[in-house]
Amino acid sequence: MFKRFFGEIIVILIAIIVFSTIHFLDMHIKRIEEVRPFETVETGVVHNNDVLVELDEQKVEIDFEGTEDDIIRLTNEFRKEKGLDILVRDEKLMLSAKAKGEDMRDKKYFAHISPDGVELWNLVQNVDYKYSIIAENIAEGYFSAESVVKAWKNSEGHRKNMLASDFEDIGVSVVEIVNKNDRKSFVLVQHFAISQKALPKNQKVGIVCGKKMKKNCKKIDERKEEYRELVKDQEKIIENTEKEGFSRKDLTDLYDNLDKLKEVRDEYKEFSHGCDEYMNKCDRWE
Repeated sequence: MFKRFFGEIIVILIAIIVFSTIHFLDMHIKRIEEVRPFETVETGVVHNNDVLVELDEQKVEIDFEGTEDDIIRLTNEFRKEKGLDILVRDEKLMLSAKAKGEDMRDKKYFAHISPDGVELWNLVQNVDYKYSIIAENIAEGYFSAESVVKAWKNSEGHRKNMLASDFEDIGVSVVEIVNKNDRKSFVLVQHFAISQKALPKNQKVGIVCGKKMKKNCKKIDERKEEYRELVKDQEKIIENTEKEGFSRKDLTDLYDNLDKLKEVRDEYKEFSHGCDEYMNKCDRWE
């Protein structure tokens, strides 16, 4: 009996140590913000507090007037007024914009970077859009295509994205949410980009990369190996405790910690893969 009690104490202590390790190391993965293969442009956010307050006072809910294509149309009309080429709806950017809106809805935040560190370049990379420059506009609390486009036009940073001559493609999403006052609202997302162009056969380009990026990628590889070892150690701990007669139910916390370790390990694998792809394109380092 004493042996079993002592074994339970050891298991609890191990679980606490492993969980603390996960929490500490996980703080670092959230701060890896420099693995950005090309240029990212970010602006602030626009939030329509006046309309939201008015709707709360009236206790009414309204639907969104217009569509994602209407937002694209109005954006292009604004560009044409300024003598710029129109943007082309890109289905991959539509998916990345939708992913951003749904992520803000599901994780209940409103910012360019998610609470777990997901940024614009992650979303665009996940839909396999090969970009040279990307940018993002977001808004919340607008209930029509016209009102949100007007708000972006009246905001310097957002207007700059809408009128950037570099961009060629656009993706938009309108996602219904429940706001902090438990009322229906909408988050609106625009993703702008220009894709990597294939160069003529007789033309070559030399890509210069920063040494700091190389250093960051090395750190990511080190973290990946650390987590690979942590997963192996955790699996060994579980194997040994099961040999002591504990059931899987008894080891729920250890299995949960193992899942978390694997999740973070896999995130580092993805970051490491992104680093490899990035560095393979570099001709020299400065």
